[in-house]
Amino acid sequence: MKKKTLYDDLAVDKKSTPDQIKKAYRQKAKKTHPDNGGNSDEFRTIAKAYNILSDEEKRKRYDNGENPDNINQSNTHEQQVLSIVFGIFNNIIDQNIDFVHHNLFDLVRQTIQANQQNFRTEKNKNQKNIERYNNILRRIKKKDKSVLFIQLLDDKIKGCNAIIIQLDNNINVFEDALKLIEKCEYEIDPQYIHSQYFPSTTSSTTW
Repeated sequence: MKKKTLYDDLAVDKKSTPDQIKKAYRQKAKKTHPDNGGNSDEFRTIAKAYNILSDEEKRKRYDNGENPDNINQSNTHEQQVLSIVFGIFNNIIDQNIDFVHHNLFDLVRQTIQANQQNFRTEKNKNQKNIERYNNILRRIKKKDKSVLFIQLLDDKIKGCNAIIIQLDNNINVFEDALKLIEKCEYEIDPQYIHSQYFPSTTSSTTW
């Protein structure tokens, strides 16, 4: 029996173009997505197939015989951005918020910016820790058993630097997440905007 391939999962040919693969994925996603009454396992299967076949490099690796599970272990920067945006979006729309009178994408932006600020605060904290550890190091005389404490401080500095690298990556990913939705627009009740921000104005301007 022929082993099922990722191309079979999306019902496309191995010679299919990127546009054909995208179209096939969208059609199957609509049918299999759990929110539309579909099967979650089937949706994960086609999502996994699309994740690889929609990426030129990953598709080449798959066609050359590499295990798809190994290929999927490394998330690209773009995938991180999409995962963050969709995760925040999904979390917000599940909350009890009046989306007639609140701009959905503004809420997404505010959440992203709040996370960025948390990352910056944490980065600043680790930078100050490094500075403090270095000040201590400069005062320890390097002899006898003091070497053990010097090594401890060196390890703590390395740990802080590793955290800062990860925080910088997070900040960059969230910055690109903001760029991803910068042109997204959302229509809210114009009368609500008028009454909220221009209570003393009687103009009938349409927003």
